[in-house]
Amino acid sequence: MKRFPIFGALLLIPALLLTAMVGCEKGPVKKEDSVTKKSPTEEKEKGGALVEVAGDPKGTFTGVVKLKGSVPEAKPEERIVKHADKDACLAGNGKHVLEQIWLVKNGMVENAIVSLEPAAGKKFKITEDLKKAAAKKEQFLDQPFCAYVPHIVGLYADVEPLRIKNSAKFLHNVKITGGVKNGDTNEPVSPGKELPPRTFKKDNNPIPVECSIHPWMNAKIITFDHPYFAVTNEKGEFKIENVPVGEEFTVYLWHESMSKKADSGKVTTKEGTPSTLDLELSK
Repeated sequence: MKRFPIFGALLLIPALLLTAMVGCEKGPVKKEDSVTKKSPTEEKEKGGALVEVAGDPKGTFTGVVKLKGSVPEAKPEERIVKHADKDACLAGNGKHVLEQIWLVKNGMVENAIVSLEPAAGKKFKITEDLKKAAAKKEQFLDQPFCAYVPHIVGLYADVEPLRIKNSAKFLHNVKITGGVKNGDTNEPVSPGKELPPRTFKKDNNPIPVECSIHPWMNAKIITFDHPYFAVTNEKGEFKIENVPVGEEFTVYLWHESMSKKADSGKVTTKEGTPSTLDLELSK
C-alpha cells in the first residue's frame, strides 16, 4: 500500500517539468525590422515556387529623395570637442563634424535607401553576369576624420564586398556587431590602412558599425538578396541599373529616422529611356 503514493509522485514529476517548460519565457523576441523586412514576394515563397520576372535587364530607374516639410538642423557633434583627438577631428569641417542622421542639402536627403521588389509570386532573375558585376563594385567605408563616410552602406549580400579603410592620420578601430549571421569584430585600423574586403550575409536588420576610440562615430550596413537598390548621394540622387523592362515593381524607401521601410509607389522601366520617380520623405 505504501508504494502507490511513491508511484503517483513519480508520475507527477514529468507533469511539473512540462508545466515549468511551458511557462518559461526565453526573454524578449527581437523585433524584426525595418529596412529589408520580408516583402510580399518573400512571404509568398513559403507557399510554393516563385516565377522569375521575364523582362530583359536593360532598364534604369532614377530619381531623388526630397524632404517634405522643414529641414532638420544638422547639429554639431558635441562629443568631439571633449575628445583628445578633437583637433584632428575638427580638421574635417563640413559634414564630418555633424551628427550624421540628417544630412540634407537644398531639401535633398542623403543616405536614404531606395529598393525595388517584384509583384507577389515573382522573384528577380539573378544571372551570373549580374553577380559578377556586383562583385566588381568598389564599395568603401572610410574614416577620413571622425565620421564614417558614407554613413549608410547598401550591399548585395554574399556577393558585393566591402572595404573598410582609415584615410585619417590617426588611429581608428572598426567595431561591427554582426551577430549570429555576420559575427562581431573589433579591429584597430592604422592610418592609411584598410581591413581585408569582406561580404556580409543577408540580415533583415541594419548591421551597426562603430569606432570604439571615437564613440560617436557610427554607420549602418544594409543588406539585400538582389542588386536592385541604391543609397542616395549628397544631392539626394539615386540610380538603379539593369532593371528588367516591362515589369512593375514596388518602390520602397527607408531612412535611418524611419521605423520601417515605406511603400513609395510603383514603377515600370523600359529600354532606352530611364524611368524616373521623385520620392518624398517626411521627418
